[in-house]
Amino acid sequence: MPTKQRRALNRACIAPQPEPQAAPDPATLITSAAACALAGAISGMTLWRWERDGVIPAPTVIRGRKFWNRAEFLAALTAAASSAPINAPHRRTAQAGTAAPTPGVEPAPKAARPKARRRSLSLPAPVAILAE
Repeated sequence: MPTKQRRALNRACIAPQPEPQAAPDPATLITSAAACALAGAISGMTLWRWERDGVIPAPTVIRGRKFWNRAEFLAALTAAASSAPINAPHRRTAQAGTAAPTPGVEPAPKAARPKARRRSLSLPAPVAILAE
């Protein structure tokens, strides 16, 4: 048996096999990174906004790090997903008082914006070289 095949077989036999993972305990605490992953790969900023807006429960802070109870977090996500309207306007748009566009009605044209002036590079006039 060639040496390379023997080494490959030895590595396969000696390599630790991954243990099957049990289902996570619902009473466990999850970190911000795990919460972002559970919510669908959202950013930390979105997680913070959801916390501020009351979409998710307030976290438990331990040594300056935020942790959520996994069961409560998933329940809050499920409740938020079932109660959220599908085509809701953005929060800032709703606060600004602008209504959604009415079908069949053309929006008013925006005011013409003056074009930016192109700046040209001003070089000094060419100097004639005098041969002496």
